[in-house]
Order: sequence, then structure tokens, then C-alpha cells
Amino acid sequence: MASNKNMGAQIYGYAVCLVAVVTFIMAMTAFVTALMSMSDSQYVSGSYGSSELSLASFDTYKLDVQRSLQGSGGSVQVPDDQTLKSMYEAAKNDKIATERRQAIKSMTVSGMLIFISIVLFFVHWRWMKRISAEPVVA
Repeated sequence: MASNKNMGAQIYGYAVCLVAVVTFIMAMTAFVTALMSMSDSQYVSGSYGSSELSLASFDTYKLDVQRSLQGSGGSVQVPDDQTLKSMYEAAKNDKIATERRQAIKSMTVSGMLIFISIVLFFVHWRWMKRISAEPVVA
């Protein structure tokens, strides 16, 4: 039968290994999600900024601009297509850059958590193997 000292160490070691595995799974999920977001930054869910302008295509963007200008009351002139196109491209490029920065940040944090969880797991697993191999002193 294991001594109380070894029993406490084993409980601690296995608990750290369990937390490392759970952390690894959660961080890997976040990493893969960020990787997918980075590969398709333009179509990440959510609206652009505080507005509800769709950036899926120029036509939907134009329609959203027309609706927002008509809904604001007053007689606001809708910009011409060339101006709208440059506004659309600027908004789209800004959203892509923002989503990429966010994805890189998420991948960096997740990657660090993955690395730390792997190191913690293997260090504690090796320690647990060493403890279980020690002879029990009566």
C-alpha cells in the first residue's frame, strides 16, 4: 500500500495531467477555429463594426447603404457606384485585416497554451512513473 506522501503526490500529479489534457483540447479547438477564420477572413460571422453593413458582396453592401440612408430620414444623397465601390473595398480590406490580426492573436495564445499543457503533462507523467516505481518503505 502506498504511503500518504505518495498518495498525495499521485493525486496532485494525475490532477495536473488531467488539467493539461483538458487545456490542450480547449486550446487546440481555439487554434483550429482561428486558423479557419484566418483562411476566410472576409466571411467571418458578425457585422462590420457597429454598423449592419454586409461585406459579402458589393451589391449587398450597396443595398445596405441605400437602406441605411433612407432609414435615417431627411434627403441624404446615395453616393455614386464608384464612390460606393471604393467605400466597400476600404471596409472589406479593413475587416479582413482586423480578422487576420485577431486570428493571429488567438493562434499565438492558443499555441502557447498547447505548448505549456504538453510540457506540464509530460513532466508530471514522467514524475508519476518515477513515484510509482519507488519502493514502498513500511
